[in-house]
Amino acid sequence: LRMVGGVYRDGISRMPKDTEMLYYQDGKTASIARFMLKDGRMFIATNGKPDASIDTQSATGSPDEITMVMAAVLPLSLRPDAKTVANIGFGSGMTTHNLLGTDRIERVDTVEIEPAMVEGARGFGRFAERAFTDPRSRIHIEDAKTYFSSHNARYDLIISEPSNPWVSGVASLFSEEFYRYIKNHLNERGLLVQWLQFYESNPMLASSVFKALSQHFSDYAVFNTDNYDILIVASNGGSLNPLDPWILAEPKLQEALNRVGIRSLQDIQVRRLGSKALLQPLFAAFNAPANSDFFPYLSLNAPRS
Repeated sequence: LRMVGGVYRDGISRMPKDTEMLYYQDGKTASIARFMLKDGRMFIATNGKPDASIDTQSATGSPDEITMVMAAVLPLSLRPDAKTVANIGFGSGMTTHNLLGTDRIERVDTVEIEPAMVEGARGFGRFAERAFTDPRSRIHIEDAKTYFSSHNARYDLIISEPSNPWVSGVASLFSEEFYRYIKNHLNERGLLVQWLQFYESNPMLASSVFKALSQHFSDYAVFNTDNYDILIVASNGGSLNPLDPWILAEPKLQEALNRVGIRSLQDIQVRRLGSKALLQPLFAAFNAPANSDFFPYLSLNAPRS
């Protein structure tokens, strides 16, 4: 309970006594814990920092579930012909599980650097089941950049779900060099989906990420999932297609969609904040450089925020 308290973040020296510890492992790169609060929310945490939660006792999802559902549903709506997907970061396994909720997808490669994260996520059961049991799912224990370098594959969709930018090492997954590099592993008109956390952040940090990404993608749209997180969907060539409602009728996705309140295309459209043409002048107005591996604006300033 002390080890997963996250004292460095909020000053709490231990989790509440009624917290049910379900899994704990000091892994190769981080300490991973899965625990249940008394209200039925199950979390998986890295070094005391929760990375995903699922409400196991309610028909409505936890605040995190809308992001994990939309990370899968949104790009499939924009690219109905997508066949191959790479997902960076395993988390709870729910995003991979939802990507495999349609038979149109032929393969999902999920890249996770920490083996204990994958082992711990098995405890989410039916909420992540297809990630472990579907033959189209392949889990790779590897650093993301190393994985793409060694496999030299191209995908219709790449979904990047890193932890918060202030976590040590994570800011390199929001850099200009990363976006230049990852673009080479997308098929023509392929989509990159970037999860970006807005809490414990500020507009300068966000503009640094958008300046880095916009250099390498012809178009993007931004969707808010809840009050604290956004998804950036960026196109590798050409403008983004309009949303297609086909994915909302997939039988295997009905429970997940209902849990987070997505029942029509309007429930997605209402979350659209704008396009590259609309938003890039806003980010350009902030006096922040593009985040770079060589000029690491994000990793130096995100912890302060």
